[in-house]
Amino acid sequence: MLLGNRRYSFARSVDAGLRVTSLVYKNRSSGAVLYQEQPQYDAANSVVAATTTLPTGDTDVQAFCYDARNRLTWAGASGMPPCGSTLNAGTLTAAQYQQGYSYDCSCCSTASTSVRERSRRDRQGWQCGGGSWVR
Repeated sequence: MLLGNRRYSFARSVDAGLRVTSLVYKNRSSGAVLYQEQPQYDAANSVVAATTTLPTGDTDVQAFCYDARNRLTWAGASGMPPCGSTLNAGTLTAAQYQQGYSYDCSCCSTASTSVRERSRRDRQGWQCGGGSWVR
């Protein structure tokens, strides 16, 4: 695919399961790679790692962990993933981060459920049961 008055090209590669294995944006005249992304997947088709390469040669390597329900529990570009995978941090140090996620019984991310909302549920006698909030 050509972009920007045909000055740039975009190419995508997929595996046998039609999962994207590589995205590449190039300057057509110089052939320089402007951006390249290479995700890796687990057996459940979840992205467990992604490597991004920038024109400077800097790389951003990220890892992702999931729970038994295939919900994201950890994402990071530094540190040790709690799911046992390895993470060799890239050279783009300004992009390094770690973020953990947890979920309540209704499968909502507790990061998106405010402390005030959880406190209100507790005061009103709500309990987690059967995958949803019940009284």
